Amino acid sequence: MTRELARSAQRLENSLSNVVSEAEQLLRTLGKEGTEQLGGVSERLTHQLAEARAELDRIRRSAAERTGAAARATDTLAHEHPWTAVGIAAATGALVAWLITRR
Repeated sequence: MTRELARSAQRLENSLSNVVSEAEQLLRTLGKEGTEQLGGVSERLTHQLAEARAELDRIRRSAAERTGAAARATDTLAHEHPWTAVGIAAATGALVAWLITRR
């Protein structure tokens, strides 16, 4: 499940990056051919796109940091309390199996 979530997040990130890149290309094209009024709009959009790209980068770094911290905490817990970890894994597996068979 974690791998599928990671793949979905990666696809979302790629899609957003592509949208931002395409919008930047559109703005460059309009900036070359547009009027003075369009230039002002282009400038504002360029600024907003830069902010969106920075926010996307911040989200990516934050998610990576939190994922790493959770993985380290889980690893530490599993090493300190191996039988508890086995019990939790077994209970989780039983719950998932029960949910699947209910359908």
